[in-house]
Amino acid sequence: IIITLAITHNQSQTHLRRINKQTMLQRPLLILAVVAPTVAVAAFTANLPHGSSGVANAVSHSSSTLSMSDTIASSSSADIDQSLFLNEAEAIAKLDFALSEKDMILKAKEFLSAGQGVEKPDLLASDFSFMGPVVGGPEGLSKDAFLEAVGGFNIKAAFPDLSPRFHDFRADPLDAGRIWFTSVASGTDNGEGFLGNKPTGKSFMTPPQACSLKFNPEGKVIKYTIGHVMERSMGNTG
Repeated sequence: IIITLAITHNQSQTHLRRINKQTMLQRPLLILAVVAPTVAVAAFTANLPHGSSGVANAVSHSSSTLSMSDTIASSSSADIDQSLFLNEAEAIAKLDFALSEKDMILKAKEFLSAGQGVEKPDLLASDFSFMGPVVGGPEGLSKDAFLEAVGGFNIKAAFPDLSPRFHDFRADPLDAGRIWFTSVASGTDNGEGFLGNKPTGKSFMTPPQACSLKFNPEGKVIKYTIGHVMERSMGNTG
């Protein structure tokens, strides 16, 4: 989302029209969906009976529940149709890609740490493309267009506590060289003001969004995708 905002802010209508007319017409507001979702935790102790006998009963109940869980697990495993599920480790091995999953995850984190590649343009391959749900059109933004649009856009000046909370990095077992990760971003509009507007003091949290980085065998980023909402009822950005 932040990237799209940067594109909208830093490029003129003429330049955006040359890149993608549909992008300019729709002008999606992206506040980069990259931070982790809030998890509600139930209070176990709130349901415990009072007194030592109650605690003993609760422990006894917990033991019987654990035993029941073991029984259910062993009996239901026979009902699972293994043909429905991909053997991910085997699939990744068959891809025989030049970089390991561990190496690609490290490179992905390096790219994200470098202002999503802006601070280290050499991390991007010459045929790099950026693609969001709308921004970039069917072909995506080229390396030069991406760096021009995002470079110099300091989103933290508007949202000083911005936190993308990237997590769950993993290799795609069916697409060689691609690392997927999730983001749920949050921040507060209490800085210098967003896109020339006065600070509102309001906080936002995006829904979890699927993002990916695809690498060539030399370890350069050839594609960056963001903003694909995984659960739109989460967060407060609509």
